[in-house]
Amino acid sequence: MTIDERLEALAIHLEVLSRVHQDFEKRTDERFETLIRVHQDFERRFETLTHAHEDFKSKMTAYAADVKDAIKRLANIAEAHDGTLDDHESRIKDLES
Repeated sequence: MTIDERLEALAIHLEVLSRVHQDFEKRTDERFETLIRVHQDFERRFETLTHAHEDFKSKMTAYAADVKDAIKRLANIAEAHDGTLDDHESRIKDLES
Protein backbone atom coordinates (compact mmCIF):
# COMPACT_ATOMS: atom_id res chain seq x y z
CA MET A 1 0.00 0.00 0.00
CA THR A 2 1.47 3.32 -1.07
CA ILE A 3 1.49 6.48 0.98
CA ASP A 4 -1.16 8.00 -1.29
CA GLU A 5 -3.40 4.97 -0.74
CA ARG A 6 -2.81 5.19 3.00
CA LEU A 7 -3.63 8.90 2.97
CA GLU A 8 -6.77 8.19 0.93
CA ALA A 9 -7.84 5.44 3.37
CA LEU A 10 -7.10 7.73 6.31
CA ALA A 11 -9.13 10.53 4.70
CA ILE A 12 -12.05 8.11 4.17
CA HIS A 13 -11.84 6.91 7.79
CA LEU A 14 -11.64 10.48 8.99
CA GLU A 15 -14.72 11.41 6.93
CA VAL A 16 -16.65 8.41 8.27
CA LEU A 17 -15.57 9.23 11.82
CA SER A 18 -16.60 12.85 11.32
CA ARG A 19 -20.04 11.78 10.08
CA VAL A 20 -20.43 9.38 13.00
CA HIS A 21 -19.46 12.15 15.40
CA GLN A 22 -21.89 14.62 13.77
CA ASP A 23 -24.66 12.03 13.93
CA PHE A 24 -23.85 11.38 17.60
CA GLU A 25 -23.95 15.13 18.34
CA LYS A 26 -27.27 15.47 16.52
CA ARG A 27 -28.83 12.56 18.43
CA THR A 28 -27.42 13.88 21.71
CA ASP A 29 -28.85 17.33 21.02
CA GLU A 30 -32.24 15.83 20.13
CA ARG A 31 -32.25 13.75 23.32
CA PHE A 32 -31.24 16.74 25.37
CA GLU A 33 -34.03 18.84 23.83
CA THR A 34 -36.48 16.02 24.59
CA LEU A 35 -35.27 15.92 28.18
CA ILE A 36 -35.71 19.68 28.46
CA ARG A 37 -39.32 19.41 27.20
CA VAL A 38 -40.06 16.52 29.56
CA HIS A 39 -38.55 18.44 32.46
CA GLN A 40 -40.60 21.53 31.63
CA ASP A 41 -43.72 19.37 31.43
CA PHE A 42 -42.95 17.87 34.84
CA GLU A 43 -42.40 21.37 36.26
CA ARG A 44 -45.81 22.48 34.94
CA ARG A 45 -47.48 19.38 36.37
CA PHE A 46 -45.74 19.86 39.72
CA GLU A 47 -46.87 23.49 39.79
CA THR A 48 -50.44 22.44 39.01
CA LEU A 49 -50.37 19.78 41.72
CA THR A 50 -48.88 22.22 44.21
CA HIS A 51 -51.69 24.71 43.58
CA ALA A 52 -54.30 21.95 43.77
CA HIS A 53 -52.81 20.76 47.05
CA GLU A 54 -52.85 24.28 48.49
CA ASP A 55 -56.48 24.73 47.41
CA PHE A 56 -57.43 21.37 48.94
CA LYS A 57 -55.56 22.20 52.15
CA SER A 58 -57.34 25.54 52.39
CA LYS A 59 -60.75 23.95 51.82
CA MET A 60 -60.07 21.19 54.37
CA THR A 61 -58.94 23.75 56.94
CA ALA A 62 -62.17 25.69 56.45
CA TYR A 63 -64.18 22.45 56.57
CA ALA A 64 -62.44 21.40 59.81
CA ALA A 65 -63.26 24.79 61.36
CA ASP A 66 -66.92 24.37 60.32
CA VAL A 67 -67.02 20.87 61.81
CA LYS A 68 -65.40 22.08 65.03
CA ASP A 69 -67.99 24.86 65.28
CA ALA A 70 -70.84 22.42 64.63
CA ILE A 71 -69.52 20.06 67.32
CA LYS A 72 -69.37 22.93 69.81
CA ARG A 73 -72.98 23.85 68.99
CA LEU A 74 -74.07 20.24 69.36
CA ALA A 75 -72.28 20.02 72.72
CA ASN A 76 -74.15 23.13 73.87
CA ILE A 77 -77.46 21.64 72.72
CA ALA A 78 -76.66 18.33 74.44
CA GLU A 79 -75.77 20.15 77.65
CA ALA A 80 -79.05 22.11 77.52
CA HIS A 81 -81.04 18.94 76.88
CA ASP A 82 -79.22 17.16 79.69
CA GLY A 83 -80.28 19.92 82.08
CA THR A 84 -83.84 19.68 80.83
CA LEU A 85 -83.82 15.89 81.30
CA ASP A 86 -82.53 16.31 84.85
CA ASP A 87 -85.40 18.71 85.54
CA HIS A 88 -87.91 16.24 84.09
CA GLU A 89 -86.47 13.37 86.12
CA SER A 90 -86.72 15.36 89.35
CA ARG A 91 -90.32 16.32 88.51
CA ILE A 92 -91.19 12.68 87.80
CA LYS A 93 -89.65 11.63 91.13
CA ASP A 94 -91.60 14.35 92.89
CA LEU A 95 -94.82 13.16 91.22
CA GLU A 96 -94.10 9.53 92.10
CA SER A 97 -93.52 10.32 95.77
